[in-house]
Amino acid sequence: GIKRAPVTDEQGMQSLVDAAEKFMRDHPDGSIRMEDVCRHIGVGRTTLKRLFRQCREAGVMERYQRLRLEEAANGQGQRIRSRL
Repeated sequence: GIKRAPVTDEQGMQSLVDAAEKFMRDHPDGSIRMEDVCRHIGVGRTTLKRLFRQCREAGVMERYQRLRLEEAANGQGQRIRSRL
């Protein structure tokens, strides 16, 4: 595999986490695995886990679950409002 320089600057870490979360939000059906997220943003599992622990104080899949729940709650709220 390709050796990458470690991501250490705060802005770089944050942009990778943001990209990972966007990818997660684009798949609210629960169809992605950690490997899919790694491949999408171009980092390994260990780096991805470290980024989420440092930037979100949560595990990767724990964060994915939370985003999916938020997405479901938002969708439910929109459906209710559209009926009013």
